[in-house]
This record gives sequence, structure tokens and C-alpha cells, in this order.
Amino acid sequence: MDELGLLNIVLTILASALLYYLAVSKRVLDLAGGALAFVMGLVVGILGHWTWLGLLLLFVVLSYLATRHRYEEKVALDVAQSHGGRRGMENVIANGYVPVVVAALSFPYPPPLPSLPKGLGALMFVTAIAVATSDTLASELGVFDRRTVWVWAPWRRAPVGANGGVSPIGQGAAAFGAAAIAAAAFVALPLFDGALVRTLPAYVLVCVLGFVGCQLDSVLGAAFENRGWMNGSWVNLLSIFAMTLMAYLLGWLYPTALFLAG
Repeated sequence: MDELGLLNIVLTILASALLYYLAVSKRVLDLAGGALAFVMGLVVGILGHWTWLGLLLLFVVLSYLATRHRYEEKVALDVAQSHGGRRGMENVIANGYVPVVVAALSFPYPPPLPSLPKGLGALMFVTAIAVATSDTLASELGVFDRRTVWVWAPWRRAPVGANGGVSPIGQGAAAFGAAAIAAAAFVALPLFDGALVRTLPAYVLVCVLGFVGCQLDSVLGAAFENRGWMNGSWVNLLSIFAMTLMAYLLGWLYPTALFLAG
């Protein structure tokens, strides 16, 4: 193992420990969810890169801020996250399963085992985190808007906090969440990882896919979750998977246009 590989492992362990501490101490996750997030962080950091884990940390911080924002008002409106805003293992799996799989597939295995090109893997990973962040911020902040309408019928009013409901505040939060993750990747990955060249096309693509993933989450929520055919975790997982798959297809078809590194 070279020095850079050892440094990546050390930084990954430290960042995973910080992820666990922040998630549990700030009541973002319960103990079981925090433990699973720690393990997922190790997988992402070691098989992907520690900068990828940094994006997970940013997702946790933004989720915490959005969840705790005017929490008492959310309780009064009956739209607050249960258990004091703490999420459990199911939510960790829903938001973290796809990024972990992408990280595992991006590790440079010896032949004949296949691996994703590092740049393509990075694009997919960032997209997955962008979708998760976009949806979380939209869900937590959109409840303060009284102009909520159904995503499939924008002329019809929807109850605040309803699955499939969208609002101007929620849409703005969704756009901000996707852009924040894309901007962090835009700065950090080229400097430390080298897996994603700092280019406008890749940045714009992540912003668009992150935002569209949030809209897909709303559509799935209205079509399936409201009918009891699917719970919120499955809706989150499927929307993240769909946009990550789209990132893979676009990155594979147009690597030169996106300036993806190998």
C-alpha cells in the first residue's frame, strides 16, 4: 500500500467517525442509523475516495439544518419528522445504498474484475448525493409554503406536506440542495481526487439531475406512496437510482463533452 492509499484510509476513518458523531449527537440519526452510516462511510471512503465521504458529511449537515429549522412549527403543523427529527436505518439505506454501490463499483479491482472509470463513478456518486439532498431540503422546507399544489395537477391545491405536493419554497430548496452538492464536488474532487475535471457541463448536469430526481420523488410519492403501494424509503431509493442511472448513461455516451477523467 502506498502512502496516498494509507492517507486515504486514515482520512476515511476520521471522516466516518465525524459522520457518526454529528449524525447521532445532533439527532440527525438514531444510534442504529448512525452505526450504519459509519459503516457506509468506510465503504465509500475506502472504495471510492475520502472526498466522496466529505459530500456525505455535507448532506448530513444540510439535512440537519433543514430538519431542525422551525421544528416546533412543523410539529404544530403535523408535518415534522418523527422521533424528534431523528432518522433510522431505513432512511440511511434509502439515501445511502446507491452511493455505496457506486463506490464499490468504482474501486480499481485487478483484472478481470470490472470497475467503473473513476470519473464516471464520481459523476454517478455526486448525482446520487445531489438527489438525496435536493429531496430532503425540499421536503423539510417546502412545508412552510401555503402555495402547495399537486405535482401532477399544478392547478389543484394540495395539503401541506402531502406526498406529491410541490411549492415554490420547496422547489427553491430542491434547486439549492442540488447546486450545493454539485458546487462542493466542483471544488473538492478536482483538487484532491482528480476523478472529475472542474468543468461547467458536469456541474450543470449534476444540478439538473439532482433537481429532476426531486421531482421524480414527488411523482412517485403521488402515484404510489399515497396509494400505500410503496413507502417513502422506496420512493427515495428509486428516484436516486433512476437519476444515478441517467448519469451513468450520459457519462458513458458523452465522456468528452463532460470532460470526465478516466
